[in-house]
Amino acid sequence: MTVERVEYKDKSGEAFGRPDLVELDIIIRNEEVLACEIKPSISRADVYIFERKVRSYEKRLERKVNRLLLISPLMREKDRDLAKTLGMEVYADVNKVAL
Repeated sequence: MTVERVEYKDKSGEAFGRPDLVELDIIIRNEEVLACEIKPSISRADVYIFERKVRSYEKRLERKVNRLLLISPLMREKDRDLAKTLGMEVYADVNKVAL
């Protein structure tokens, strides 16, 4: 398993709506690519931003992300539902993540 912190300048503004630095944690395990966001709390906006960061990463590196992981103990139910609708796995505890 490899864990890498990816950082790049998104000149087109695809991730944030304007040019900015994109940071994303990537786990590669058995050729499976996982994008991971760990925060003390996650809002609806954080869910959308994470999705845009992942799609930007896929486009820029031409690498498909197989799983999107959101890990946070504080997340409203409606935001959790949104994340699941967008194909994300949501965990309240990092120790519960099934890798």
